[in-house]
Amino acid sequence: KVRNSSGYKGLPLGFLLAGSSCVIETLWPVEHDCRVIFWSRFFDNLITDGKDVSETLCLTQLWLRDATELEFLRSYPKELNNTRINQRIDFLEANESSEDGGGRNASPFRSPYFWGGFSFWGDGMVSGQKKKSEA
Repeated sequence: KVRNSSGYKGLPLGFLLAGSSCVIETLWPVEHDCRVIFWSRFFDNLITDGKDVSETLCLTQLWLRDATELEFLRSYPKELNNTRINQRIDFLEANESSEDGGGRNASPFRSPYFWGGFSFWGDGMVSGQKKKSEA
C-alpha cells in the first residue's frame, strides 16, 4: 500500500501495483527509427540470449550507443520493408571501401539522448526465456 505519493508517481508504478513484474519506460520521446530498432533488438536479445530484463536493457543501450550507421540500419526489422532505409543501406555498402568507410564507422546514436531515456522499474531478474513448464 502506497500512502505518500511523493516519489511514487507515474504509469510505471501503476503497472507494478497492478501486478507487472517489471516496466520499461522512456523518459522522453525517442526518434521513431531509433525506437523501432531498439525494441526489435531488445526483444530478440531477451528471447534468444536468456539474459534477464535489466541486463538485456543495458546491453541494448550499449549496442545502440556504439552501433555504426550501417549496423544500425541492418538491424531494421525486415517486416517494415522501408525503402528509405534500404536505399541508405545500399549506399553505405557501395561506399564501404571509400577512405572514410562511407560513414559506416560513425556512431550516429552515441549521444545519451537516443539510448539514455529508457528506464527500468521492477524485478530485474525477469527473463525472456520460457520456463520448462511453458515450452
